[in-house]
Amino acid sequence: EKSDVQNKIQLNTTKYNEYLQELEKLEKLRLKLESIIKNHELSIGELKTRIS
Repeated sequence: EKSDVQNKIQLNTTKYNEYLQELEKLEKLRLKLESIIKNHELSIGELKTRIS
């Protein structure tokens, strides 16, 4: 039974570490998307200025 508990702890630890890695990847993607959106908005603003 102790071995079973240790296995569950190990499995949960592994899952938690995988979760943290995925969270880090998502955060990097979020920052990249924010940057793309900001650049897109600036480009649109520049085009509007040229048209006016």
